[in-house]
Amino acid sequence: MAGKSTLTGTAVGFRKKWENQQAQRRRRSIFRPMKTTPSLISWLVWLAAAIWFVIGRWPDLGMPFFWDELGVYGPGVLHLLDHGWGLLPADMPPDLSRGHPLLFYSLNAAVAEFAGFSPFTMHFTGLVIALVASWQIKQLAGKAFGEWAGLIAGLSWLAMPAVFVQSGLLLPEMLLTCFVLAALGAWWQGHTKAYLIWASLAILTKESGLVLPAAVFAYVLFQPQKRSLKALGLALAPWLSFVMFLVIQRVQNGWFLFPYHQSLISFAWPEVSDKIIMSLSFLFIQQGRYVLAGIVWVAILWVVQRGPHSPQQQAARQLMILSGWLLLAMLGFSVLNAYMDRYLLFLLALEALAVGATFDALQRWRANSGWALYVAVLLFLAYHWVPGRFHYDVSMEYREVLKAQQQATDYLMEHIPAGDTVYANFPLYSGFTDPRLGFVSRKPDFYYTVRHTDPLNWIAEFEPGVPWVGPPLPDSSHWQLLLPPARVRVFQVK
Repeated sequence: MAGKSTLTGTAVGFRKKWENQQAQRRRRSIFRPMKTTPSLISWLVWLAAAIWFVIGRWPDLGMPFFWDELGVYGPGVLHLLDHGWGLLPADMPPDLSRGHPLLFYSLNAAVAEFAGFSPFTMHFTGLVIALVASWQIKQLAGKAFGEWAGLIAGLSWLAMPAVFVQSGLLLPEMLLTCFVLAALGAWWQGHTKAYLIWASLAILTKESGLVLPAAVFAYVLFQPQKRSLKALGLALAPWLSFVMFLVIQRVQNGWFLFPYHQSLISFAWPEVSDKIIMSLSFLFIQQGRYVLAGIVWVAILWVVQRGPHSPQQQAARQLMILSGWLLLAMLGFSVLNAYMDRYLLFLLALEALAVGATFDALQRWRANSGWALYVAVLLFLAYHWVPGRFHYDVSMEYREVLKAQQQATDYLMEHIPAGDTVYANFPLYSGFTDPRLGFVSRKPDFYYTVRHTDPLNWIAEFEPGVPWVGPPLPDSSHWQLLLPPARVRVFQVK
């Protein structure tokens, strides 16, 4: 018995010695979890990164509108400026609103009313919103995982190439991200009234905001200690704002959802499986995000690990569980509806939160172990800002497409005789509709159409992709532009 007692005492002694060493290591670490006030250093680092972000995006802010900016959102904001603001469906023609709520259009029209409408003004507004989203991520992750983890999460958002591109475009996904983050943080912190407001604003920005109440509902439903009829009802309450919008839309436009968009909803497995692959590829593979896939798995392991947790750790785990439900809800929504990569933008914000969670886990495992890894990750993500393969509005190659479209537009304005009729496909056609969209300085002297059935003198075909490969051009006056990643040809009809 004496020997056993001696051995037990020795084991306890080694255990206390190990705990003292760990405590000393944590005290030497520059990481301090859950400071009540952010240090000046972390704010200066974030500010320096934000300035770097702005400098990198600044040269492109004055470029003309691109794709959906050009066809829908830019003309939609101009319509409100020219005919008066409004949030009701009847305040904008359906071909511009596409059945979406008008909050995003109206907020940008308010900015344009104050600062003037131009590509630069609208793009700069998006840049400011992207920085606000980074600040929100920094604050939310900081409250959950600690001040330095919050900084790393906020910087991770700024380093993502898709965020860099979207920050300089007039598209609603960046504003939607801000509202989703605000609503997510409000529910997590128990601020129910704030959640109802922010979640409703998210839904009125774009329909994909509907997944947020669904995720909160699932989170409450599978948490027995939180489940109640009142909590479940409050989780879904923001849906009422969209129900009201649909009722008004039915009265004013005669339909609930934009008819063209209804045709894009599909439950067919081949289409659903393709969208699953595209979604997961965008989130966890493209643009260097395969390095984030491992980080997300570490965050998942951090959440599901068993053992005693402090109240702070328990709260942080609840945030990650709530984020997980939001990820699943948005993926389910995306694979059944029209799909574009940018629709998943706010899920990249959840990846940034996972970066903060992993940083916290590494720091708890070994002090300062996360810094070198995350500096490398941030630099690796930022490297992918460099243009690569054209991927519409989530890759910097969009600038080359804009340059090709500008050259084609200039050629048509200079060489097509007044009074002739030109067939111009999208997006060429939209560039002629209003000089304020950035492509022309005046209305063209020729007629332009998107209908092949009209009497035509010229045909102008524009398509992003590889240089033109196909049948030879007709034996007539023609002009061809081979400027990767766009192909353009203009020829006279005989």
